Amino acid sequence: MKKLFFLLMFILLTSCSKDDDEQDILPVEPFLDNQVLGGWAYDTFTINGQTLGYPHIEACDKDFFIFRNNEGQDHQYEERISSNSNCAITQTFLRWEIKGKMLNLYFGDPLIISYEILSITKNTFTVLLKTDFDEDGMEDEVEIKAVRYDPFGEFEN
Repeated sequence: MKKLFFLLMFILLTSCSKDDDEQDILPVEPFLDNQVLGGWAYDTFTINGQTLGYPHIEACDKDFFIFRNNEGQDHQYEERISSNSNCAITQTFLRWEIKGKMLNLYFGDPLIISYEILSITKNTFTVLLKTDFDEDGMEDEVEIKAVRYDPFGEFEN
């Protein structure tokens, strides 16, 4: 009888309508590959509680990263960073994988970096990196927020 009650409650709760804002929020965990696919531009970063705007070079394209998962681009991560005021690009290609709430980036087999995914919505992607950012010998928490960005028009909205 209890099982039936909980099943009915679950059905009732999940069938209720949602606000417009809630419709943009995707499931929290486990995070899925299709939630990150597409392009993302760096927006803000928060270091030990202090939030700053990402320092894009004004005359250049925004610094961004792309998650692809197509034939010939199986779990391909691409990052493009403008490295100077002449808009020279530093480009990185890695393999990506989501395991639960962790986003792992690999160069071949070796793990290069691992982020904790904090949230993914239709338009924002937020991760947490624990690293010694200021090189003071202590681990810092760096929260990185990105927004949808498609400079080449290669992804469907």
